Amino acid sequence: MAMTQVITPVNHIRRHDIDWLRTLAFGLLILYHVGMYYVADWGWHVKSNNQSILLQDFMILTNQWRMSLLFFISGIALSLVVLQSRLSRKHLAGLRLNRLIVPLIFSMCFIVPPQLFYELQQHGLTMNYWAFLQEYWNVNTTLAPFKQSAIGLLTWNHLWFLPYLFIYSLLVLILFPLYSFVGKGLQTRGLSLWWFMGLIILSMAFIWAHLRESFPITNALVDDWYNHAKYFLYSV
Repeated sequence: MAMTQVITPVNHIRRHDIDWLRTLAFGLLILYHVGMYYVADWGWHVKSNNQSILLQDFMILTNQWRMSLLFFISGIALSLVVLQSRLSRKHLAGLRLNRLIVPLIFSMCFIVPPQLFYELQQHGLTMNYWAFLQEYWNVNTTLAPFKQSAIGLLTWNHLWFLPYLFIYSLLVLILFPLYSFVGKGLQTRGLSLWWFMGLIILSMAFIWAHLRESFPITNALVDDWYNHAKYFLYSV
């Protein structure tokens, strides 16, 4: 009798609770950005003449946890993929590149430009959109020097979440064996979840007290150390 090899498939568990939480978090994010058009006192790319102070009171309630929640959910999702997938960490890094950086580059070239176009119109820009777009794609442009970086007018604006998440994902993939080792050590010592949560709270308090004033938020990736300390902690 010929012997057959039985291969046990990996059980991929779909976490619908995480899916719903992510959907609600992004829904809140969309509403928040719509609100930025109307909220009083806060600067943004374009502003309505009809501004509300009451709206500011509601929006400020979400500032301390809105983006942290998104990074936390993304960290959970990545951990589940690593634990359930047969793919190597190198392959998973390639998948993150395709799903985060490729859409980011496309969006920087085609989705973000209208935001900057309307913003510059409020500063007196008179050229049409096609002429502006050619200047936007030209890294050596002289248009609007106050909005330029090392790559000219190209920017990710509200999509800063994507490059941050990509970098954090690479770090998580590199350090994942260490996380597993530490997690097993905590279980072996019988430390409770409350002990771990207390450590997180103390870490966040330290970050807030020592980095918030020294490193103002820029969303520029290279010099945003307060955001990095805060959001990377949530990601892991």
